[in-house]
This record gives sequence, C-alpha cells and structure tokens, in this order.
Amino acid sequence: MFRAALLIATSLMLFGCTHFASPRHSDIQPGATFVLQTPIEISAGHTRRFIQQGELTTRSGFDRGQQHCRLEVRELSEQTQIVAPERFEVTRVRYDSERIAQNMPVMLASNLSIGIGLNFGTQFGLNNDAPPEIMELVEFRLHSDKQPNVMRLVCASSLSDGHPIDYPHNLRPNLKQIKLILGELGYFEQ
Repeated sequence: MFRAALLIATSLMLFGCTHFASPRHSDIQPGATFVLQTPIEISAGHTRRFIQQGELTTRSGFDRGQQHCRLEVRELSEQTQIVAPERFEVTRVRYDSERIAQNMPVMLASNLSIGIGLNFGTQFGLNNDAPPEIMELVEFRLHSDKQPNVMRLVCASSLSDGHPIDYPHNLRPNLKQIKLILGELGYFEQ
C-alpha cells in the first residue's frame, strides 16, 4: 500500500513539474526580424518601456498578474528617448527567470516585562518560507545599424510563486501570446 501511494505521489509530482514548467524553446529564433510599427517613448531617467495588451505602460503601471514585454535601450538619458519604427534583427534568444524582491516584515519586540504582566520576546522575522515570486522570460537581442542604442525586447510571464492558479499566465510567453501582448505596436517575422 505504501509503495502504491508513493508511486502515485511521485507520478503526480512529476506530471505537475512538467505540466507547469516554462518551455525553453521559442518560436522565434536568431535571424528573425522584429518589426516595430509605432514609435516608443522611453522616459528620461529610464531604459525601458513596458507593453501589455497592445498598450504602452510603465514599470509601476502594468499588471504583474499578466504577461508583458518590455523594450530596452542600452544608455540611460536625462532626456526622453524615442525608439523609431524600424526592422530589428534578432541576434540572440535567451531564457531566464527573474526573481522579484519581496518586502519581508521585520517584527521587533523587547525582552522586557511590562507592569501588566506581558512578556515580549525578541524576534526577527527574516525567515520567509514562502516560495519566491518569479517571472519566466525570453530575451530577444535586437540589432539595428540606425538605432544601435536599442538593446532587446524581453517578454515575461506573470509574477508567480508557482501556485497552480497562476497557470497558464506564469509560463514564458510563446509567439501567439507575444502577438497579443504587443498588439499593433510590433510583430515578429520569421
């Protein structure tokens, strides 16, 4: 009986791991072309602009519960930068995960007894047992002779701690999902 239960538990665990794992293959490969159809404005003091559901947004403005893309430039500028519509060559495709920093509560108390009989113990709440929240991403390195400051387009999953309720948005976006994210702003040619 124990062996059967162990076999079932192991099978379910392996199925879950493979079912929810982000693929390490992209429909878009080096040599493809990214066509930017609309100018993208990158605010002064920033190096990226976020895109979600075909709309431009900011780091603080996009929904972390949904997939997104971001266009990034190499150099930080004190002036607004405009990435003009153009055809960019995809020179490299890279897969990664991005761990998002979490605010962890710190609980402090003293070892003093108060006159009403309460005793406070010192505790530092630095041990957070929750899984880290991450975004699974695919990075497309871009090249253009006309706009060498344009570095890459990164498309990422929703922010997730791996909970099954986040599926399928917690997976690295594929070509179909990237089309939905970019909308009319741009597209890939194979």
